[in-house]
Amino acid sequence: MNSPRSNRTRAFNPIAILTVALVTFAAMLGLAGSAAAADYTPEQRKEYFDSGKYDQDLGFVAARARKFIIQRTHRTIKIVRACKSKGFALGKADPGPDPAADYTVPATVPKKRLPDKIVEAPKPGVGPVTHPRKPRIRYPKPYKAKRISKRRCKHMPKLAIAMDMDETSASSFLYGSDSPVYDNASAGASLVAGIQTAIKPMLKLYRLAKRRGMAAFIITARPEFLRETTEKNLTDIGYRALTGVYLKPGLTDDTATVKNSERAEIVKRRGYRIIAMFGDQPTDLEYGFFERGFKYQSPYRPDEE
Repeated sequence: MNSPRSNRTRAFNPIAILTVALVTFAAMLGLAGSAAAADYTPEQRKEYFDSGKYDQDLGFVAARARKFIIQRTHRTIKIVRACKSKGFALGKADPGPDPAADYTVPATVPKKRLPDKIVEAPKPGVGPVTHPRKPRIRYPKPYKAKRISKRRCKHMPKLAIAMDMDETSASSFLYGSDSPVYDNASAGASLVAGIQTAIKPMLKLYRLAKRRGMAAFIITARPEFLRETTEKNLTDIGYRALTGVYLKPGLTDDTATVKNSERAEIVKRRGYRIIAMFGDQPTDLEYGFFERGFKYQSPYRPDEE
């Protein structure tokens, strides 16, 4: 029979093991190192959040993405709405994800599928708030929806946005909530528990894209075994009309390769045109199959030169 002391020891160990596992898990996702020297300290991260600089960095990128989405969809918005109101299918039929797809196989990106540029904040990270000027948005006159037919709707491009999840669509640090956290272990726990909060600038862009007749995808480095938790968390925080959620087959698979191959499937097999790709890590925006990239600053660490 175990002694009371032995029982207390057994009760403690799983907690310690879980804490270590969460940090390691976040590191394997490419989000945080286990006390890596390049990471922000909890004190630096708190300063970054509380000063308003993180919000400024997010807002800089989001404002330019908003302008791009509005200008890019002015030719399609009324026609797409008219097609939907008549019940006509838009573009080629979407067969859904390929159940036999191997996303670890690199996909060659044609020159026309490379992004024209990657937009990011000028001096992201901890530092003074500078209040950069927001871009002026010109609202181009939408094309008129004339002579709507099944044929015309079938030949319309199916525009879409694609988003990373962790620290792009959702915050493991519970940013924007009444009780944000600042250390990597707590952030990892939020991720695994499925209690992340929405990154509000991204949620607003997602809603803008949906209003303008676009599809939206999540392309995340989270492993497939977290699908149920991931999809529920996304629904809970407002991403309720996603066309697809792509996860990584295995923890050790190359993130940039997998995400590029998943985008290739969305474009080539499913018939969508990804006009904007959002992420907070360079691997989110490597290679192509999207028109323009928008990079939020990661709250885990400064970008490495």
